[in-house]
Amino acid sequence: MSIIKEGGHRLCMMTTNASKLQRCVRALPIQALIVRIFFRLVKFFRRREEVEQWNTSLTPKNKIKLRYRKDMECLHSRLRFSRSEWEVLSREGYIYTVTIKEGKPYCTCNLPQLQKLSCAHVIAACSKESGCANRSTYSLCTS
Repeated sequence: MSIIKEGGHRLCMMTTNASKLQRCVRALPIQALIVRIFFRLVKFFRRREEVEQWNTSLTPKNKIKLRYRKDMECLHSRLRFSRSEWEVLSREGYIYTVTIKEGKPYCTCNLPQLQKLSCAHVIAACSKESGCANRSTYSLCTS
């Protein structure tokens, strides 16, 4: 199993211990073990070919997450504090503070810091409406 890394940060992966992922392999005979390794390598190379065809740095799973968060962005209202700081009010009534400094987004929900993927609050602050940052959300991902 490969883990995608960006700048030393793990993206949505919480374990790197391969032995935890392959506990059932220990009891297999050597021939079955070699067959399993062969099929894992075939799967890895097929996956590598798929990755080479991607046209962005985001995985399809992260694209779906970002599209969903972009749809949720319209449910938020924004208030600009300064050139790089906004207050975003969610539909549920929670208030989040979004800061964009040096191309890196920070939000009080901590999703951009943990996942390196823009949350709905950052997307709301980056929209093209007046008083917003008018920035691409893709440029703020994995930065």
